[in-house]
Amino acid sequence: LEALKKTVEAHKTLSEEEAEKKAEKTKEITEKLIDEETKKEREKQGAEKEKKSEIIEKAEAEKEKKSEKELAIERAKEETISSWEPKTKLGREVKDGKIKSIDEILDNNRKILEEQIVDSLLDIKTDLILIGQAKGKFGGGKRRAWRQTQKKTKEGNIPAFSTMAVIGDENGHVGVDIGKAKETLPARDKAIRKAKLNIIKVKSVL
Repeated sequence: LEALKKTVEAHKTLSEEEAEKKAEKTKEITEKLIDEETKKEREKQGAEKEKKSEIIEKAEAEKEKKSEKELAIERAKEETISSWEPKTKLGREVKDGKIKSIDEILDNNRKILEEQIVDSLLDIKTDLILIGQAKGKFGGGKRRAWRQTQKKTKEGNIPAFSTMAVIGDENGHVGVDIGKAKETLPARDKAIRKAKLNIIKVKSVL
């Protein structure tokens, strides 16, 4: 027995019971570390999933909002066309359905005098060209859609706004013109109306 004890002390070996205890302790620590890593991974996955859900919900909300806006524009367009009473021969032909294509008008060099003719025959999109420039210490040099001018009179300076609108159907038909007014919105409406009346067909050279 004494010789066995000396052998254990010399070789620093452990008994089976001590070895089992040490192994169990190591196993517990390992399992604890694995549980912590698993928990962190689940929390990370949950956060990523929640973030993706928020992005999807936001995109769907924007899409729904955009579609509602498009529907409102479409309804307003339909109401405008339905309540339109043509004053020209060309307008009456379009309203009665005798002319069903804008190319019939442009190819025959007929003059468009009513903007509803274009609205009836084309699904157009509008945009404003940045022809103006902001003033001021912090906004100086920034491009904007409105160009502001002033007219000197006896009563004082009278401001006026002008803007350039471009309209088109993304299928070879485009119109551009400038509108001027004392306020921004009337200037925009005037520019869009004049652009519709000046619509042309862009011919491809290829």
